[in-house]
Amino acid sequence: ASCSRDGSARLWDLRASEPCTRVFELKTDEAFSCSVGRGDAALACGAANKVHLFDVGQGKRLTVYKDTHTDTVNHVRFHPVDTSKLLSGSMDNLIALLDTNEAKEDQALLGIIPNEECVQSFNLVGPDRNTLCSVSTTDQVRIWGLGEADFGTRRAEFLGIRENPLLAREDSLGYVVSTFYDEPSSQVFLLAGSGEDSTGSRLLALFRVALPEAEPVATFELPVPGEGPLGLTGHSGLVRSAICLPGGAVLTAGEDGHICAWREEGSSDAAAAAAAEGAAFGLEPTAFGARREGAPVSRSAPY
Repeated sequence: ASCSRDGSARLWDLRASEPCTRVFELKTDEAFSCSVGRGDAALACGAANKVHLFDVGQGKRLTVYKDTHTDTVNHVRFHPVDTSKLLSGSMDNLIALLDTNEAKEDQALLGIIPNEECVQSFNLVGPDRNTLCSVSTTDQVRIWGLGEADFGTRRAEFLGIRENPLLAREDSLGYVVSTFYDEPSSQVFLLAGSGEDSTGSRLLALFRVALPEAEPVATFELPVPGEGPLGLTGHSGLVRSAICLPGGAVLTAGEDGHICAWREEGSSDAAAAAAAEGAAFGLEPTAFGARREGAPVSRSAPY
């Protein structure tokens, strides 16, 4: 699913000769985020300060949540385990949890997380996806509980990521791309990009988000010439999104028009040090369901 500045959302089937299978008109200037849920039966889309919910099969609008937020909705995601639950994050500093089984908006609203800053994006991680990692428009990271007993509890926050010496370059600060969950260590990891240096180069780095601060554990680097495929260039612009695939490969998409695939090799000093400590990564796939197989049974959450 995708959405666009033209005020539409689209569903795609890459196996079909005509891959765009359905278009949903939002009747708004811009749509910033969309998500498919309810067993692939529903599409949610954030546009302006509203969240639109569509029936995928019939292409009809089911409802519009118009009073939950008071400013632009930047991010929406169905919960990957309880797929009738929908989360939305907005410029009004709020993250809302909605039950899409309820027809009326006041009954659908289950809870609000006050993020304290404008919400740019968030990820759901950990066992049963019961932890929410939010990223603000100023690249501040906060980690929240989503369980029945700890919903809205702030477990940790990391407020100076973009000023980290590894990311800050001259007059250009770093930025946060995405968050991941590492199954072997039951910890949250953060993917961040550096500012641009005098040569125009940038760096991607993975941080372990552990109390009391985030520490770098790996950098994303091209293979040494002669040791990898020819023609690899990496990113030359800002990286805007990243996902982790089953098997551990990380895909990144940038403003340079490139989509790059990365896999752990242990070639950098940070990665080598992590490997020496037995800290090989086992990043949980992005946006998939709960991953209980092989997960530590004694640690139910990153914090």
